[in-house]
This record gives sequence, structure tokens and C-alpha cells, in this order.
Amino acid sequence: MKNPIVWLTVNRNCNLDCTWCYQGQFLGSGEQMSLLMAQQLINLSMGVGARKIILLGGEPTIHPEILNIIEYCRSLETSLLTNGIAFANKNFCRRVEQAGLSIVSTSLKGASEKDYSASCGKGMFSKVMQGIENLEKSQMRHQVSITVSRPVIENWPEILRVIRECGAKDFTFSFERPVVVKEGVSMDDRMLPGNIIRFIEKEMYPSLKETGVGFDLNITFPQCHFSEGFVGMVHAEGHAVAGCQLLMKSGMIFDPSGQVLSCNHMVDHPIGRYGKDFKTVEEMLVWRNSPGIKRFYDVVSAPPGAQCRNCDKWSSCGAGCRIFWLYKGTETLIPVNSIKRYRRDSHEFHA
Repeated sequence: MKNPIVWLTVNRNCNLDCTWCYQGQFLGSGEQMSLLMAQQLINLSMGVGARKIILLGGEPTIHPEILNIIEYCRSLETSLLTNGIAFANKNFCRRVEQAGLSIVSTSLKGASEKDYSASCGKGMFSKVMQGIENLEKSQMRHQVSITVSRPVIENWPEILRVIRECGAKDFTFSFERPVVVKEGVSMDDRMLPGNIIRFIEKEMYPSLKETGVGFDLNITFPQCHFSEGFVGMVHAEGHAVAGCQLLMKSGMIFDPSGQVLSCNHMVDHPIGRYGKDFKTVEEMLVWRNSPGIKRFYDVVSAPPGAQCRNCDKWSSCGAGCRIFWLYKGTETLIPVNSIKRYRRDSHEFHA
């Protein structure tokens, strides 16, 4: 774990109620990180050489101590993930910038008040647009993030219109992933890789290039779903970002009570806890290098099968998000043609 990125989940409250939210089972719980806990975890993060702190929720801007938390992070690059509503207030935007916030990522969830009412419980579209305008005028680096869900695909022309008109210059697109909950793994199967590849290649990517905005695709599933050469083109044109902190063993994620999460999508499955398993930097490093934790990361970062282990794209692909593999096996996550090609090339194909 060298120069890790640290995520602080400062609360599990939100002023929206998005239907696909991976923290949905906890929202409204009232759980929030105390200022003292945040300060202790920030100190610990700096002690292990963290280069960046990311503040998230819930919705971090509604945390009553958010300005003090940002101020305490001042010596680090500090990023905040938000739904953007609070930034419609110019005074709030100015105050977080003065507190030392470096980067803001605004999650855009629809293209109209109707979209927000349907998917998020409240018609907050105009406030989000005002927030984006205010952030673009600030000195903070600003990026608009869009999670590609089924409603986004079905309303893509309108999403494109907003991308062109909202004034933001930088966008990142991720794709809906499974969420581990108490009952198992939850996922909209319409968003499994094989069901959205054609949309990404034939509609989404070409239309985004036509807008002229800066954008990245965060590809979180096996790249062998794409047609030959597509991923290489995306990389060559500077629109690809990939790499899970879980696979790279490069991150630390803390929930509001100081529990360590392996992934933000495994919100109810901690692997450790501040104050119990460690408290000092030295204790943290001993815990992180303990046999059980090392084995956990070795297992989750290993290739899920021979066809991945022997693939020449393994280093850049990593077989995608591991929660996909918890939810579905090889028959879903590796296309049939790729399996046949692997078996033929390795003399294992007998069909």
C-alpha cells in the first residue's frame, strides 16, 4: 500500500432518494462521522503517506462539520463527491473553496425536473444546474460524473443535450455495478455488460466525441465484451480510465463509524475497524500486512479464471469489478466467443 487514496464516508444521510444508490439501505439512518473521528482518520491517512482524501456520503455537503473537515484536510489534495444541490448557493461554494477544497465531482442524475422527481424523489434539476454553473466559475477543479443506469440509456438524447448546454468541460462516465447487501447481491440485469456493449460502442461513445467536451469512460467489466480494437481506440484517444483500488490494493475506505471497507459497494461488510484493529500508523501497517488481510487482497486481486490469467490484456483490464464476479460467473462475464478462442488457442477446445 504505497501512497494510498483514502475515502472518508462522512455520513449516510442524503437530501435525495435515488433508486439505484448503493448506500440506499443505509440512507436516513442518521449515521455521520464525528469531527474528532474525521480528524483522527485524516491524521492516520497522512501518516501512511496518503496523497489524496475523497469525502463522500450519503451527501457530504449536509454534514454539519463539513467545512471543518475540509479545512483539516488542507495539506492534502481533497476531493468531494456531491449531488451538487448545495453548490447552487454561491456563498457555500465560496466557503468550501476558501476551506481548501481542491476538486468537486458533481453527480448528474437526469436531464429534467421530471427525471429527478422520478429517479431521486425530488425535482432538483435546476438547483444542480445552478451548482454546476457556480462550480465552473470557481477556482476548484470540477468534473460532472454520470452513472450510466437504465434511465440514462433510455433518455440518452436528453442527457446529451444537457452535457452540451450545462457549461461543464469535464465528464466521467461509470456503469452501474452490483451492490452487496444483507440479502445478497443486488443488480439491474439489464445493465450487465453483454446488454449494454452495443449502446456504448455504437451510440454513447460516438455521440460523446461529437459534443467536443472532455470525458472519460470508467470501464468496470471485462474488456473482451467490446469489439476488437475498440478499447485500444478509447485509450489512444484519451477517454479511458480504469483501475479498481481493490485490485491494485491502493486504497483505504472508512465508513462513518471508522470501519474499514474493501469497496464502497460492500457497505455492510467491513474488514477492520479504527480503534479496534489499529489506532496508530504502526498498528495500521501491521494490520494491513497481517496474514488474513493480505490473503483477502491476494484472493480478490487474482485472475478469476485461466482465460483471464493468460490474456494479454489482463494488466489493463483486470477482469473488471469483482462484485460482478460475485453476482455472475464466467458464462455471463466472459463472452462465449472469447472462451472458445481461449480454449482453441490453448488446445483445450473440443467442440
